[in-house]
Amino acid sequence: MQVFVTSHSPNFASIADLNSIVCLVDAGTKATAFHPRSVTFGKGKREKLARYLDVTRAELFFARRALFVEGAAELLLVNVLAQCHGLDLRDHGVSLISVEGLNFDSFMPLFGEKAIAIPVSVITDADPSTKVDGKTVPLYPAAGDAVDPSDTAKSMLAAQDSLVKVFHGQKTFEYDLALITMNRPTMLAALKDIHPQVAVTLELEVNEAVGDQAKAKTLFRGMFERDSGNVSKGRFAQALAAQIRDEKLKIEAPAYILDAIKHVCQ
Repeated sequence: MQVFVTSHSPNFASIADLNSIVCLVDAGTKATAFHPRSVTFGKGKREKLARYLDVTRAELFFARRALFVEGAAELLLVNVLAQCHGLDLRDHGVSLISVEGLNFDSFMPLFGEKAIAIPVSVITDADPSTKVDGKTVPLYPAAGDAVDPSDTAKSMLAAQDSLVKVFHGQKTFEYDLALITMNRPTMLAALKDIHPQVAVTLELEVNEAVGDQAKAKTLFRGMFERDSGNVSKGRFAQALAAQIRDEKLKIEAPAYILDAIKHVCQ
C-alpha cells in the first residue's frame, strides 16, 4: 500500500526518508517538482544531512528563501542587523537556518538552478591563515585587505550559481563586527553584561591599541582566544542583541553580511 502525504509541516519532513520526499517549488508562472534523491552528494554528506534534519532545519524544504549561517551567534544577530538597515527577514519570507558548524556541504546541493530554485545566501567565516615553521597561524586582516579564505570557504564559493551565493568577510563574524569603529562600544557594553571584569580590562586594552585592525584583534582575542575561559559566542550574541534592541545602541552590519541579506531579500 502506498501513502502520499502533502504537507507544509517540517515535522513530517524531519522524520521522512530523504529519498521519499518530493518538493513542489513555486517558479513564478508554474510549480516545479524537485526530488532530493536526485542530488549527488559527496561521500557521507547525504547521511549527515539526514542526521541534521530536525524539525527546525527541515523547514528548508518549505522555504521561499533561505539564509544559512554557521551557528548560534549569526542565528541570533543576522536578522537584528538586517532590521538595523531597514530590512526584516520575516517580511521577505526568509528562513534563517544554522548548520551548526561547517556542514554547508550537506545542505547546499539541495538548492540552485537545477534543484530547489529559490534565492539562497550562505554566510561563512573566511578563516584566513598562513604557515609559520610548519604550523598553521591565523591571520587578522584589516578592512579592505585581500583575503585568501580557507579551503572550506573556497569549495563553497566554487559551488555558487545565480541563486545560491556564498558570502564571507575578512576573518570571522565577531572579528568583522569589531573592525567597524562604531560597533566596538556596543560590543563592549554587551560583554559588560556577562563578564564585567573581563570587559573593564579589555576596554582599556582596546583603547590603547592603534588602528581598527589592532583594536579588532585585541577585542576578538580578548573574548574568544583567551588563555583560559573563552567567552561563549552564543551568550555574547544574546547580550549584543539585547544592547541593540533594548538599549538602542548602534551597530553596523559588515558589508558581506549586508550583501547576503540583500541577495536573499531580492
